[in-house]
Amino acid sequence: MRSAIDSMSRLTRALCLSALLALQPLHAWAADAVGSRGFFGLLPVRDMTPFGFVRLDMRQSPATFAASERPSIEFDLGYQNTWVMSEDVERYLQSRPRSPLTQADVANIRALPGEQFLVDAEVALLDVTFNYPITNRFGIYAMLSAASYHGGFMDGVIENFHSAFGFDDYGRPGLTRNQVNLLYDLKGIQYTELDRPSDRGLLDPVLGLRYALMPKPNSFNVVLDAAIKVPLGGDVFFSTGRVDVGAQLTAQWYTGRHAFYASGALVYYGGSPAPFNDSSQIVPTGIVGYEFRWLQDTNLIAQFYVSRSTVRGEQTDLDELRSNKYQVSLGLRQRLQRGYVSAAFTENLQNVNNTPDFGFQISAGFNF
Repeated sequence: MRSAIDSMSRLTRALCLSALLALQPLHAWAADAVGSRGFFGLLPVRDMTPFGFVRLDMRQSPATFAASERPSIEFDLGYQNTWVMSEDVERYLQSRPRSPLTQADVANIRALPGEQFLVDAEVALLDVTFNYPITNRFGIYAMLSAASYHGGFMDGVIENFHSAFGFDDYGRPGLTRNQVNLLYDLKGIQYTELDRPSDRGLLDPVLGLRYALMPKPNSFNVVLDAAIKVPLGGDVFFSTGRVDVGAQLTAQWYTGRHAFYASGALVYYGGSPAPFNDSSQIVPTGIVGYEFRWLQDTNLIAQFYVSRSTVRGEQTDLDELRSNKYQVSLGLRQRLQRGYVSAAFTENLQNVNNTPDFGFQISAGFNF
């Protein structure tokens, strides 16, 4: 018994020592990547609504990016679960036992009065961004992206979470888990696909440039961005087949261990072809964020994202699809010797039927 206690004691001390060593600062990467203040900037979280991420959504500017004099590469892997539907579809699912949706169910839903929709899917999104500084003020970047639609694994986890805390199940127990089911019976969109096979593909690449008004470390900075999405064409699930262009202005304010960010962007969205038939329009997006230097090499970041929906009156009269998109993200970033790693969680707010129910993101960046 005493031997077991001694072994546990040694193991506890070893774990504590390992944790302390893990929190000790590695070689300073600040001068190359995040500036002398040690801040990272806003999380690279963007619209991950199904079919929403095929449009241009401006990439967030890093903090004091001009302090970096070396090219860098960033990897952002996002994953989200979407379960959104009209009220009549939710009531219909609550009235049936768990089973796959059939064409007979689709006919029953289409027979309901008014417009109906259902989006049940999980989506993985990978962004790979190459950053190249040209001067201490000016830099360019290119972003290559890929996406995967599939049934995933989170349906059961989310159901159990809702059940454990007494939340509404939103009709989830009425449909087979881990499938992709799409149903649109709207004024301007008619589309149905049940138990869609997993699908993956490349998204339209993005080219951008970035300009810092005050490249040297200051308590305040303003960064200007411009970007263009170059269409690849092909499957509407991965490309709009049309050009998008955008501009963004980001204000950054630093004081002690705190940083505050405010970003505003305007994107000309070229629209998309059938079956969604989005029209060209200007899409505004706003982000406010806060960053706290928790430990010497570990920062906490919180931010709020709002964007106007691209769904318009010619497609549907349902307010829930035409309403603004609101998301809140919480993340943690750890500085490495020549890069960083981060993890973040994103949750939709207010309009629960026009954004993903839940998502998370893992990111990493490295200097060459």
